[in-house]
Amino acid sequence: MNLAHVLDPAGRALVRLAPHVQCHTNTHDGVSWLNGWSDIGVSCRSGVNHPDSAYLSAWYITPQQHIIETIVSLVVLAPLVGFYYRKCSEGLRAHAVQDRTEKKRFPVLQKVWGGLLLLSVVLQVWFKWNYNHVSSHPAYLAQPCHVHSVAMALTAFSDASWSRGLLHVSATLWWGPFLAFVAPDLPASALEVVVFWIQHTLMLCIIIARVLTGSNWMYRDFWWNTVGYVLLTCYHFWFLAPVSLVTGINVATMMVPPDPLETFGAWYRPAWTVCCGLLHLFAVSVVNGAAAMAGVLPAKPRRHEITNGNIYVSTAEVKIQQSLHANL
Repeated sequence: MNLAHVLDPAGRALVRLAPHVQCHTNTHDGVSWLNGWSDIGVSCRSGVNHPDSAYLSAWYITPQQHIIETIVSLVVLAPLVGFYYRKCSEGLRAHAVQDRTEKKRFPVLQKVWGGLLLLSVVLQVWFKWNYNHVSSHPAYLAQPCHVHSVAMALTAFSDASWSRGLLHVSATLWWGPFLAFVAPDLPASALEVVVFWIQHTLMLCIIIARVLTGSNWMYRDFWWNTVGYVLLTCYHFWFLAPVSLVTGINVATMMVPPDPLETFGAWYRPAWTVCCGLLHLFAVSVVNGAAAMAGVLPAKPRRHEITNGNIYVSTAEVKIQQSLHANL
């Protein structure tokens, strides 16, 4: 059975679900063995070319390719999420006693930082609901930076194990707000731009907050270092892509690529996913470098040291846990 016979009706259904999404002037046919645009009822002669087109969703790649990429993301990422949940949970259980001995430093200062982050998000909500410009559309509240800001802020007001894990994950994703400085997608109003810069500057302070919080074993844990990238990829393909389609707003460029990514053509989303993976590995090394400078980076465990499940635990940590259990 020709796969196109299944995907073409699905593509037509996707077009009917989003009649407000036009065809992009630089549309790519994507996978060459799929039928063309005319077969699914999309005309490319009236492409998106008005001043607000950078903010609007459009069929840059075919609806069929959208469906293929979504299916692939589900097949690949769904099992990974379950696997990562198990491995990260094992790490938390293995180091629960140690985590209770490492207190968060400067907790009041961290709460001030978290409060300012929450304030910046609240202001962004107000802007999105009151400014009548496509660059301030409420759909942009789903941008990763806003969700990331809320996650960071929550960690400032709790010292529970979930909070420390969330803080570490947020710290490894510092490359996201950093990209906003490299290639900013600025809103329309001057006040909103000021808040934009303040918010992203506060977000980059996450590395400082991380080295002050303890749970230092996470710096050496592969699963905790990379789970943020997996979750962020899921968020883009499973949530932001549908949001962009339904609202007609190109949130996080999930429907139309920015100019630098047009080099990859129809494959810009998979290509950017790979690039983000490399960025994430670099970001983890920077976080570990900051931990080393702060004197909180644990030494690499040696193979002959005691293991707890699949997680290597240093002899020093075992002695601390045994001493604590003896005193309980």
